[in-house]
Amino acid sequence: MSRRVLIALGVAAAVIAAVVVVLVVSGGKNDKTVPGVIDQRVGTALVILQDSGFKAKVTRVTNARAAGRVLTQDPAEGKKADDGSTVNLTVSNGPGDGIVPDVTRLSRDEAEQVLRDAGFVPQITEVFSDSVPAGLVAGTSVPAGTKREKDTVVVLEVSRGPQEAEVPNVTGEPEATAKRQLKAANFAVEVVPQLANRKPGSVLGQNPPGGAQAIVGSTVKIVVDREPKQVAVPDVLGDAQDAASQTVSNAGLSPVFRVQQVTNPAQNGKVIQEDPGAGTKLDEGSQVTLVVGSAPTPPTPPTPPTPPTPPTPPTPPPPTNITRVFGVSNGQQLYTVPIPSTCDNPDGGATLQPVPPATSTAGAQITRQGTGQDEFYAQVTASNVPPGTVQLKITVGCQ
Repeated sequence: MSRRVLIALGVAAAVIAAVVVVLVVSGGKNDKTVPGVIDQRVGTALVILQDSGFKAKVTRVTNARAAGRVLTQDPAEGKKADDGSTVNLTVSNGPGDGIVPDVTRLSRDEAEQVLRDAGFVPQITEVFSDSVPAGLVAGTSVPAGTKREKDTVVVLEVSRGPQEAEVPNVTGEPEATAKRQLKAANFAVEVVPQLANRKPGSVLGQNPPGGAQAIVGSTVKIVVDREPKQVAVPDVLGDAQDAASQTVSNAGLSPVFRVQQVTNPAQNGKVIQEDPGAGTKLDEGSQVTLVVGSAPTPPTPPTPPTPPTPPTPPTPPPPTNITRVFGVSNGQQLYTVPIPSTCDNPDGGATLQPVPPATSTAGAQITRQGTGQDEFYAQVTASNVPPGTVQLKITVGCQ
């Protein structure tokens, strides 16, 4: 073989070797660098890989990371791989679902632990509650029994107890103004009418008082001065004293009694006069004077002696007792019972008594009583006594 041919073959071999070296160093003309997609959303990762000339295979697993996030990739970021080859992606399918437990009326610490054990993340907020004591859980942001993905935040609503507020002072205000102020402060209102005739339509008092702390939504009672109504005097002429007293009281008026001596026994203990007369229009609570007849008890005739029995001495007349009942009205009143001239050694007493259905004589008291020359008297002082609820009973005894 000639020298020229040998040189040519040597040059060719050198060229081929150089090409092989270049191919080995470069890794092949179709290799590409794998991009990094860890922590990306799976949709974004697929687009990045596709744009870089790769395919992707997705495997989903349960994981505490949010669903749809890429956890791992193979080949890893920066590795060389053939154009069009597949990159294996492991993607989080989320932590899985759980059932929100019922933690109402548990303490804050207990409820937090129960939620964590169920796979949820507890957060705390405080709320006012009229039904759940302070420090216990009143509810949750997600209802108990609801299915939710684990690691979801569930807010615990911890009770601060009932919400309280200061009660507005409405004493002296007109009824409408008082109601408006109390309702604006989120209180309920109960109106208690009272016939005081001081300033009709205005608030006389309240409970709880102004400035006190009370539960929001609770009831505040206001006592409102009610304007008296006009009522007609009933006709009680000829009625017995007790029946007449009840009739006048039921009409909303206050009976006051006077006793007048009569000679007709049929008028004894009966109403013989009323002032004002029947049918007269008066303000509710006004006094009506009822005059009650009082006939003396006839003496018992002596028993004639029966022979031959020794004569029986004459029987003295029985003691005479006079009882009168008066309706008590507000203010200071003097009540009297005339003492018959035939009454020897008179002695009397006065007592207060409630008129059913009332059960108390609170607000009324006898300030003085005694026997005058021809009458027994009792003075009564009363305040805030509803008409027809208290009577004064005077009893005069004769020896």
